[in-house]
Amino acid sequence: MERVRKNFGDGVNNNKQQNKIMADLIGRFFFKKTDNGNLIGEFSNNQDTASSKPGTGISTESADRIYGCEERECVNFSYHGTYRSTWQDEEGSHLAKLKITPKKTRPKTQYSLEWCEGKDLTDLTFVGEGMLCDGMLIGDYRQPTNAEKAAYLQSNP
Repeated sequence: MERVRKNFGDGVNNNKQQNKIMADLIGRFFFKKTDNGNLIGEFSNNQDTASSKPGTGISTESADRIYGCEERECVNFSYHGTYRSTWQDEEGSHLAKLKITPKKTRPKTQYSLEWCEGKDLTDLTFVGEGMLCDGMLIGDYRQPTNAEKAAYLQSNP
């Protein structure tokens, strides 16, 4: 029983943690690759207010490939690369640098994603993970933790 208390706390602090977690943005997306290597897709999240029920609105996102694998086979089948991504939400239009990298554990089917906004497109805004399904990249995204932001700044001076 003591182990349970250590893991879950007294209930009061745990509820505060749950409320904080619930307030964080959590979303889902899919991307489909065009014949030219660009991406088109849709996304939604738990804070979207574009519809009558928050969290149920679906918006579009498109991303133009900046650089990545240039061989024709790689362009058609791999999502690995850097893109200029644009989307709109209730705050207005957004432009971000989207970096998609293969995960080390499953480099052909799973990817890590980073969206960076700001003046120089260097402010880490969202992080996500995706997997391939019928040629599409499907996954989730969220706001980065402070530790993820610090790690990003160290690896991208």
